[in-house]
Amino acid sequence: MINTNYATGRNIEGFKRGIKKYNIDFFDYVICSNDPIILNNSLNVMSKNLFHEKDEKIIEQFFEDNKNMVESIEIGEHEGETYSYSITTNKEATAEWICQCLKEELETVVVQKNGKYIDITPDGTGKWSSLKKIFGSSGFNGVVSSIGDGENDIDILTNSDYSFSFPFANQKARNAAKMICNDFEGSLLEIHKIFE
Repeated sequence: MINTNYATGRNIEGFKRGIKKYNIDFFDYVICSNDPIILNNSLNVMSKNLFHEKDEKIIEQFFEDNKNMVESIEIGEHEGETYSYSITTNKEATAEWICQCLKEELETVVVQKNGKYIDITPDGTGKWSSLKKIFGSSGFNGVVSSIGDGENDIDILTNSDYSFSFPFANQKARNAAKMICNDFEGSLLEIHKIFE
């Protein structure tokens, strides 16, 4: 049995755009925004992990006070409840400073950086922990392959049977991966070889 799960940093809407772009029509579960949301194969939410209201207010005020450092903020919401923030800053040093500030101010959130991009999710989130939730509910005990390029992928790259990253990826992600491929399409080809 092959159980196909996608773990992405993208929110629900971002994943829906991605399945159209890459013509992906096969999956059992989708882990969105690095874990707070798990979707089933009908794209219905089966699990969600939300911010505490206090943390949400602090995050929103921080970005209001520092909006000149941010190019864009994408807020992941489901039924009016916030589960993630994806931020694009104007440069990598700015992202580093923002991460440091938020980590000092907030104890119950996960703040991860990849270049000039920042992902903020509720505490206890991670792609591998979500996969364990899925495996626990489905009883799946098979081979896991993963693709990743940032800090938010390290837990799943480390724990997967087969993991892939890219030459341009974050150094920590490259170190965690078991194989380096030139691009996303190349890693998909390798995964197809594994399951042939």
